[in-house]
Amino acid sequence: MSNYKFTMCPFCGSELVFENINSNNNSPKIINTKSEEHIIPKSLGNEKFVLPKGTICDKCNNYFALNIEKQFLEIESISILRSYHLIPSRKNKVPAFNVLFCGDNAIMRYDKKTHSMIMDVKPETVLKLYSGEKPSYFFSKGIDTDELRNNYIVSRMLVKIFIEVYLYYSIIEMKQYENINDDYNFVFDTKMKELINYVRYGKKDKIYEYTVQETKSIIPYSNDDFVASIDLTCDSNGLSGMVFKLFELQFTLKIN
Repeated sequence: MSNYKFTMCPFCGSELVFENINSNNNSPKIINTKSEEHIIPKSLGNEKFVLPKGTICDKCNNYFALNIEKQFLEIESISILRSYHLIPSRKNKVPAFNVLFCGDNAIMRYDKKTHSMIMDVKPETVLKLYSGEKPSYFFSKGIDTDELRNNYIVSRMLVKIFIEVYLYYSIIEMKQYENINDDYNFVFDTKMKELINYVRYGKKDKIYEYTVQETKSIIPYSNDDFVASIDLTCDSNGLSGMVFKLFELQFTLKIN
């Protein structure tokens, strides 16, 4: 059986510490391999695409959660998509969203205990209902793919997924070989190093080329199963990008 570990974080280059050990100045090195990295955020329903503990350091993992994944999840169209498919956050809450009811703004939220949708309305809306106004429907904002195009946050999220999927499949390939008991590090070419720096440190004026489209009509609450796939693409020069499908949305990234 293979028994190996990586010694350096592929994103920041820091040493990966798996147990408390004393350094040369006798100060103990702190363990920084406690967390696993979800390639697709857990708040998008992902439990499958996960990098095992010890692949990247905890500092990078936390940085991605706050500076890339959280910002992506807070894009209104992504938040609404999660609501439509009842995908909870790590705190087990499905995002609420704004609706128009009786001409007033209201909030639609999912109640897990009763498995039902609840609309929070303003007092003036209640007065309209008591006065005899009986609306038969409400309006909500749909998924706006224009909001997701030419977007720095989306670009950075897609490149993060691309790199981590590359690491994910590299590890799977390594595990096919028996009796691997050494320490290893990933070696990247110039292009991959550029992408890694973009994800880890950012570059505000850079958006990698990508497209986004609806693969089918989005029907709210029609299916609460998590549907996602990631396919790396290649051309004559090697890896060229990725197709990332998330429910009814498809993102196609080009890195060249």
